[in-house]
Amino acid sequence: MVGGGGSTGMGNTSGVGFDMQIKNNSGVTISVGIDGLPVPVLDGELQSISVSPYDTVAILSTAGAVTPNAVQIYLMGLQMGDIEAYTNSKADFSTWG
Repeated sequence: MVGGGGSTGMGNTSGVGFDMQIKNNSGVTISVGIDGLPVPVLDGELQSISVSPYDTVAILSTAGAVTPNAVQIYLMGLQMGDIEAYTNSKADFSTWG
């Protein structure tokens, strides 16, 4: 998400994620990676996560799932333009790794 629009981070879906919901009806416990950190989500669970800002989210594993396409992830955050407007400061993308 961050820097998605190239060196300025102002194009495409460039922003910072703040909240997410993961709904798993796949038939098994799945693993979702939040900035590379694996998070298990039980079958039948609607998990809300709003602990810290995140950059990337990926489904890591649906092994053994009866219906692997029954996973829904809702990502919520702010675009960089809005973040800069609300904080009255300019993002320095050269320091972000």
